[in-house]
Amino acid sequence: MILRREIGADGDFLFALFATSQDHLIGVVPPGPAFDQLVRMQYEAQRRAYLAQWGDEDAMVIEEDGNPIGRIWLHQGDKELRVLDVILMPETRGRGLGGALIAALCQQAAESGRRVGLTVQDGNRAQRLYERLGFTVVATQLPHIFMQWAAAS
Repeated sequence: MILRREIGADGDFLFALFATSQDHLIGVVPPGPAFDQLVRMQYEAQRRAYLAQWGDEDAMVIEEDGNPIGRIWLHQGDKELRVLDVILMPETRGRGLGGALIAALCQQAAESGRRVGLTVQDGNRAQRLYERLGFTVVATQLPHIFMQWAAAS
């Protein structure tokens, strides 16, 4: 598994990847053209917000065997490495890749004296993964939970 910076040619993959995480919208709009349009609007809104607030310096594609399988968007602050978004293609989930990636980021943060912060939706199964890796809840604003990891002193 490697990380590389996003490039313009990744656009279709990144949209398709984002769409795999939007099943919760099916209850709002049934599958079809209106659903596709809503997902596109959500994708573009998220992308604009991340670019405006964080820039694209650490917008990375996750590859395995030369194929894109996910994305992670980071912000490298002085005191915190913030995971803004991480998503893997459905067929790659549950294989330990996400855990390995987050653990590697925690190691990187520890080596530079930083903590790791991220936000997860309440009830998302990734929350259990983060807890196993040593993240703790530091704030809740439902439906979101803000979690942090810091190296043991």
